Formats: sequence, C-alpha cells, structure tokens
Amino acid sequence: MKKIFLLIGACIAFAITAQAQNSDNKWAVDYSYSGLNYAPFYEAPTNTMGGVPGIFEPAYWNNGAKIGVARNFLPFLNAYGNFGVHSLSNIPGNFNSVASIMVDLGAQFRLANGSILRENHWFDPYINIGGGVNWIDNKAKGFVEVGGGINFWLVENVGITFGLGHQIYLNELKSFDQNPTGSGASYGKNMRHTVGLKFRWGAKDTDGDGISDKEDACPDVKGLEAFKGCPDTDGDGIPDKDDACPDKAGSKDFNGCPDSDKDGIADKDDACPDVAGIASLQGCPDADGDGIADKDDECPTVKGLASFKGCPDSDGDGVQDKDDACPNEAGIAQFNGCPDTDGDGIQDKEDKCPTVPGVASEQGCPEKKVAKEEIKEVEKKLQMAASRIQFETGKSTILRVSFAELDKLLPIMKQYPGAEFRIEGHTDNVGNAVANKNLSQQRADAVKAYFVSKGIKADRLSSNGFGQEKPLGSNATPAGRTQNRRVEIHLAD
Repeated sequence: MKKIFLLIGACIAFAITAQAQNSDNKWAVDYSYSGLNYAPFYEAPTNTMGGVPGIFEPAYWNNGAKIGVARNFLPFLNAYGNFGVHSLSNIPGNFNSVASIMVDLGAQFRLANGSILRENHWFDPYINIGGGVNWIDNKAKGFVEVGGGINFWLVENVGITFGLGHQIYLNELKSFDQNPTGSGASYGKNMRHTVGLKFRWGAKDTDGDGISDKEDACPDVKGLEAFKGCPDTDGDGIPDKDDACPDKAGSKDFNGCPDSDKDGIADKDDACPDVAGIASLQGCPDADGDGIADKDDECPTVKGLASFKGCPDSDGDGVQDKDDACPNEAGIAQFNGCPDTDGDGIQDKEDKCPTVPGVASEQGCPEKKVAKEEIKEVEKKLQMAASRIQFETGKSTILRVSFAELDKLLPIMKQYPGAEFRIEGHTDNVGNAVANKNLSQQRADAVKAYFVSKGIKADRLSSNGFGQEKPLGSNATPAGRTQNRRVEIHLAD
C-alpha cells in the first residue's frame, strides 16, 4: 500500500510542477463504459476470441462504469483521475459476484502536442501511467497501470474516447477470499477496457477577459468581446490596436483620433485644434482669406500680405496701411507713405504746389523771383550798394566800411528767394592786364563769399572778373579810372 501512495504522489507532484500549458482547453471529463478482464495472459479453459489467451475472453469479462477528469498542463502532458464502479462476477476460481470501487490517478502523455501532431488535432492518442486502489468486497487492493488510448474529437469540445490499461496489483487477488473450498487461484494482473464520451472546456484566457486566447485577437491585454478581446481604452468604438489615438476618444474617419473643432482635421495634425480652420494652414482659421493663419496675422480681419504679417498695403507703396498716413495713395517711407509728386522733398499734403518743384519756405512752391516791374528798382538798389564797396589797394580784401552797404542787399536777396544774382569785378588799365583780370575775379569772389556767409545759397550767385575789358569812363583821366575800378551786382537773366 505504501508503494501505491508513493507512486500516486509522484505522479501528482510531476503534474503540479509542470509549467502552464498552452492548449485551448485545460479541462476534460469523460463518462465511459469500463470493462475489467481478470484473466489476461493466462491460458483460459476456453479461448473463443483467439489471439492472446484470455484478454478478450467473455468468460472473464466484468462490466462497470467510469468517470474521469483530466487537466492539461503542457501540450504533451495531462494529469488525470478516475472513479469507477464494477460488478465482478466472472473471476476464475471465484463463485460469487462482488462489487469493486476503483480510484486511480496518473499522467497522460499526448502525441497531439504540436510536435508530432498539431495540438488540437481531431486524432488525439496518448499513453498513460498511474496507480490507484481497487476496493473489492471492502478489501483494498493497490495497483499500478500502464496503458494508452485515443480520443476522437467529433467537434471542438466533444469526442469519443477509447482506452486500454494493464493493471498490476501490489497484493494478491486470491479468489477474493470467497471460494468456500479455499482453493481459488491467485491473480496479480488484469486489463481495463473503456469507451465513452469526452468533453473538454476551460480554454486558456491569458488576460482574464473572458475570451479564450484562441478567439482573442489581443490575448495578452484585457479587452472586449465586441473587439475579439482587444481593448478600447478611450471608449470610442475603435480598438486600441487600430486606434491612432488610443487615449482620446475619436472617430473612425480619423483612425480613432478626435477632431475637437470639427474642421475635418484630426487634433494630432491640427495646429489650432480648438478653432475650426483649413487644411492648407494645418487646421488654423484664416478669417480674411489672405493665406495667413489668424494666429500669425497681425491684421486677421483685413486681407494683407505675408511681408507685413498679414496686414494690407492698399496703395502698394511698401508702407503697410497701419503705418501709412496716406493708405490710399502711393507714397514714400520718408513721409510715412504719403506722396511727393514733384519730388521737391515736400509731401503733397503739405505742398501748395504739389506738381511743381518748390521750396519749403514757399510751402512747396517755387522760390519767388523779381517781377518785371520791380527789376529796375531792384537793380538800382543793387548798383547803389555795389558802387560803395571798397577794397584794400591792389587787393581783394573788402574794407569794413563796405559791410553796411553789402548788408543792405541781404533783404532783397531773401525777399526774392527764386532770384539769382551776377557779381562782376572790373579794373582800370593801370598795370598788367592779366593781373588786373585776376584781381577783378578775386574781388567778385570776395563779394560772393560775403553773401554766402550771411546765408545766401551759393548756387544763387555767380562771380566773374573782367579786368579792364569793360570800362565805364576814360582811363586817361583820374576820374575815369576811379569810375572803372568797380564791382557791379545785377539780377541774373
């Protein structure tokens, strides 16, 4: 008996320490007819079946029933347990019918393990080794069993099972101690034959979501039956494996990504996900339709130019309207976008003569010139002052007494800013003619320099020396020579 329990314990321990199996169904139960033959390998009185004497001999056949349970641990390994009840009436040397109750445990080694045959093959043969106890007429008889069998799976979880086991008893079966004569034979072996229906269940569910791994498209992650075991984290009806945004509820149109602003652009591709926009601007709006996103447009409600960050330049003068004092007229940056049509440096809106170049002093109009009726009077004043200009003898240095006379001409020159003046130098014929001409030029230049020093523009004055070429009086008399040594100032033609 001790040997029996040691063997049974070893089988159970081996099954328990095996790693978890990868079969689709872990559990199986069978309901079978069980026949026991207690005369195997012995010469029977009559052998009507042929072959090995006694194995299938009806004279030694005993009927019964069995319930078996099996648990798969590895593709090639099952652990099993059986409970059987038999009526023993055909035992050599025994004349009375007795009941037996048989319990055994063991291990099955499957050939449909993925290496020899595919794991879920309909043809599922096995060999087994185990041991148990047979209570015959309330006497315990320990045994070991070696055998095999075949499961034929008709459908996925239902099949027919056939089994054959050779049982070797560890203590004698001596006519079960019931032969009145006490002369019954002793037996230590028998055969067990089974046939029945087998059912299996308990498909592997690695992620524990109630969907077997075989049917689970995502066997390692808990999911939903609607998605074949795959999860839908954001609950948008799109399984995570097909969802480009698994943590945010979205729509099928965007592979599970949201479009918060409903502009047809998924938030993950939308630079402005909370405001409806257009695809060309990555989902950002362009209220004025100028091709510049409102977020980058400094004038978002008015169509403008990229060069001005979306602000307009209505007159196209290169000055944006918001900085243009004349936004509807092309102008220049110098005048904040206002025009200067005549190019005189005075913007048109301040130019009283916008189409004619002028001067600031005349508010953009040309400088004043001396009227014809005033020419004689002006010339008279010019000559009167000029006739009183004196120089150091033989030099071009103006004597200080002449400054007052020259200053009398400044108001005239300023009164007529558009007028130009001609300054001429003259000498008598005393001395060298070339020297006289040079001196006359120097004196004319000295007068011009004086006026320039007083604020008269140089381009309004010309100076020329004529020497002794244009005498007014006779150089033969002192009075004539005095008259010829002179400076004249005239209005330029």
